[in-house]
Amino acid sequence: MTEVELVADLFRQMAFSAAILGGFAMTFLSVLLSAFPKGHPLALWCIGAKALAAVLLIVATLGAKHPANGLIV
Repeated sequence: MTEVELVADLFRQMAFSAAILGGFAMTFLSVLLSAFPKGHPLALWCIGAKALAAVLLIVATLGAKHPANGLIV
């Protein structure tokens, strides 16, 4: 296995892990949306943090699945 193949495999593994974590973040976000009363300050902070984490994990998944997009030097 060449060095390039090893790096590509590493990116695939990171994309899989990010997708799993993103799924957990989205599930937890839906639980938070239904558990807290509407407009509660703690709920808003938690929901915002989880939504941001889910979006960033989706971006990480897309970036790891397409390593030849010119962004990785």
